[in-house]
Amino acid sequence: MQKHRLFLYLTLPLLGATGWSQSQPVPRPVAPSNETAASNLPAQKIGADDLVSISVYDSPEFSRMVRVGSDGMLRMPMMKDKVKAEGLMPAELEVALASELRKEQLLVDPFVTVTMVEYHSRPISVMGAVKHPITFQAIGQVTLLDALTRAEGLNPDAAGEILVTHPGPEGDKKNVLVQRIPVRGLIDQADPELNVKLSGGEEIRVPEVGKVFVNGNVKKPGAFAVEDASDMTVMKALALAEGTLPFTA
Repeated sequence: MQKHRLFLYLTLPLLGATGWSQSQPVPRPVAPSNETAASNLPAQKIGADDLVSISVYDSPEFSRMVRVGSDGMLRMPMMKDKVKAEGLMPAELEVALASELRKEQLLVDPFVTVTMVEYHSRPISVMGAVKHPITFQAIGQVTLLDALTRAEGLNPDAAGEILVTHPGPEGDKKNVLVQRIPVRGLIDQADPELNVKLSGGEEIRVPEVGKVFVNGNVKKPGAFAVEDASDMTVMKALALAEGTLPFTA
């Protein structure tokens, strides 16, 4: 009898501990933030042709990388309707996808995580009198000097101003804004107001300096750089060529 009492006394706490552990809810995993999951791609508004990674907890059939369509919509497997992704932050797209999964009764309580893989909707083009013309994506904060640095700087024959064309509202290519940035103020004087911020869709063009060609019976024929062609005269052009040679029969 003593053995039975001892046996019951020892096993009851074990059974109680087992029942307690089974009654506790299993915590959901904490989704990594966008900054942690894609530390090299800061979270910003999604656009057409961007590539996103979608992870749905405990539902591998919905977890995959998807590219946003040219219409700004996102198509997921087994979902009847598309989800608008353009203009949303990754966290906002998470809410939209979870809502659509519930609406179509595909999942009861979906836990969705969206991280950015590639940005393709924010191109910045640098062309003209630069050492390495380039087109790149605006990721995070980008300035005019950043863009010129990516193009490896200006050529020696660059003109005295830089033309920055900003897209219109909603990417409107008709109502664009063109800024004329003086090179001396931007680079030599380091004026911070001239170092404009770029958000994507801008075109940066560095014109070549104007040239006047002087040939014939002059001491130094050739092409000469002219900052202001409107102020050029024949006498000034001859002065650049160091004058005429003595006339010979």
